[in-house]
Amino acid sequence: GAAPRALTGYAGGLLACVLLAGVARAEAPLRADGPRLRDRDGAVVILRGMNVAIDAKVPPFRPVDDPALLDALPRWGVNVVRLLFTWEAYEPERERYDESYLDYIAGLIEASRARGVWVILDLHQDAFSRFSVAGCGEGFPRWALPPDVAPQQPDNGENCTTWNVQMIADQNMHRAWQAFYANEQGVRDRYLALLERLAARFGQQPGLIGFDMLNEPWGDE
Repeated sequence: GAAPRALTGYAGGLLACVLLAGVARAEAPLRADGPRLRDRDGAVVILRGMNVAIDAKVPPFRPVDDPALLDALPRWGVNVVRLLFTWEAYEPERERYDESYLDYIAGLIEASRARGVWVILDLHQDAFSRFSVAGCGEGFPRWALPPDVAPQQPDNGENCTTWNVQMIADQNMHRAWQAFYANEQGVRDRYLALLERLAARFGQQPGLIGFDMLNEPWGDE
């Protein structure tokens, strides 16, 4: 049958970075061995993954409202998911955190592990923020925009089908990235504080095998 809307196919980063053989399940830990991952018996592991995404990018930022949506993953041969994490969902206002969002993430990691599926936590953004690029981005909270960039009204609808083309010419988005890299208003410091909080909360959680610390950041100009 068709995949639930919260689950989408993902090849590339998870699979292209290593050439592996063998299969393992998330009940057991993995360890890095050069370019390979091995289970506790030393067998090399193939990661076959999917995204847990889509509605993760917009409020309420919780695409899986029923763990049963994950039940089909083992039948499909999936043993790892790329779970999207949205900064805006966790720190909607500067230094005000929504811990219920981390509880939600922790619950999904555990629900995945119970089904024999590992998790890579992906700190995701596209076009910087829902408040940039005509409201077609996602990821960074509104307060992360520099003061000289006017926030846009979030859209993420039909007008955003060409968001990836729109952002190329959007000078305000370029400006937002420049400000981030330059740590204007301490925004980069806040992002590093975010990483520290996530490492403290999830660093030892069984089933989580890695972090993608920032999906597809725009180049520093």
